[in-house]
Amino acid sequence: MPVAVVLGATSGIGEALARELARDGYNLIIAGRDGATLAGQAKDLELRFGVRAWPNRVDALDVASHPGRMAQWKELAGAEVDGVFVCCGAMAQESDASSDPQAARKMIEVNYASPVSIL
Repeated sequence: MPVAVVLGATSGIGEALARELARDGYNLIIAGRDGATLAGQAKDLELRFGVRAWPNRVDALDVASHPGRMAQWKELAGAEVDGVFVCCGAMAQESDASSDPQAARKMIEVNYASPVSIL
């Protein structure tokens, strides 16, 4: 079975994507910040779709935890990872992002820098 990683799997889009991938027969590594929610989702995916699903706690802003993540996922699944879907993100109000450099920086770190760091 192919293996996919869904980053941000506890978001609405990430959760829906994980379900569609499971329905299509993918084993999944579902990643996000909320370990308890991920564990419940993994059990649900396995029961509903007959796939393997591994919860994996990942904080996009914890860059120190990113090195080796792809190798960890490969070992966890016992197979190559066939695809990574990035569904994590942060979006400040435009007025906040244009007037608050910290808000703009957080958007860049979560939406671009962290996926690049993980991959």
